[in-house]
Amino acid sequence: VWSAAVNQYGWGPIPVFLTAVEPVQVAAASIAPALRATSIAIDPIEPIRIAEPEPRYCFWWGRSEGRLIAFDTHDSSQPAFLSETRYAQDAWSTGATFGSNGMVWGSHLTALRNPDTAWEWCRTGIPSPRKTNGWAQGWYLDLIDFSDPAHPIVSTPVNIPNPLIGVSRSGTDSALLFTLGNGDNTTLEASAYDGITAALIDTLPVTGWNHPAVTQSGTAGEFVTLASTTADTSRIDRYTLTSSGTFSRLNTVSVPSVTELTLAGDLLVARSSSNLLLLDPNALAILGSGIAETYSSGLPFADGDRLRGLWIPQGDYGVQQISLAPPTSQP
Repeated sequence: VWSAAVNQYGWGPIPVFLTAVEPVQVAAASIAPALRATSIAIDPIEPIRIAEPEPRYCFWWGRSEGRLIAFDTHDSSQPAFLSETRYAQDAWSTGATFGSNGMVWGSHLTALRNPDTAWEWCRTGIPSPRKTNGWAQGWYLDLIDFSDPAHPIVSTPVNIPNPLIGVSRSGTDSALLFTLGNGDNTTLEASAYDGITAALIDTLPVTGWNHPAVTQSGTAGEFVTLASTTADTSRIDRYTLTSSGTFSRLNTVSVPSVTELTLAGDLLVARSSSNLLLLDPNALAILGSGIAETYSSGLPFADGDRLRGLWIPQGDYGVQQISLAPPTSQP
């Protein structure tokens, strides 16, 4: 399945890999027995549409949507088209997508009308001959079922706090969700999705700006690694979600300002300008470094390990390989 964010300026594909891991069913109350989850569900989507705005008014005139294009690749020499699915039409923007157990998870930003309030275009102090209903923007979870890849099923969007950055314990109608705001001094959240609504588990304030993040899950637990930059510091932190439903920091390392973060095999790769740092994703120990050969990074599609180093696709320029220096032998 290929995922593409679409707007009036064009679109570009991002591969979503569907794995066949046995799902662990999760309900909002079963994430942590001691948890008292707070519902964050709101009314169904009703995107705002503004007709014939006058030039002096502030208004949103762009749009975006998500597309998922499925192919049968059992015969790699002749991939067969199966379906094209559009979702989150008339979204303001769409987030990253994640594939697991025949499901695709994504998120989008849109707006809701609020008929109980009157909002004056565009802000106070600017003369306006009319008022309209108030509105609020928010992020929504998108879930697309590819059990039958020729006929995917799009679920009703569900309100979530921020853009989706990772999914864990996913089944056909339940999952543990990780979301992270994309502004300055934002928040990281863990929520439980039960097929109908999302319930907030914990919120962690995140200071600074520019917060690339990755998530990991497995028998050892759920982990979030994110970078942050402030006027005084720049670092990478690794958190876990404890059994009591709270975020706890495990490790931290000071690094130059990070603009991109990705997992490639058993390597954590951080990009700072044209510099690449290769780290142990658990201990956050720096294992090696290199220089990105092109401005357009292929890090989301990179692969590697500690023996082979890092391999980064560079489009028409081929593949860049960064080797790890062998460990120094001890006398």
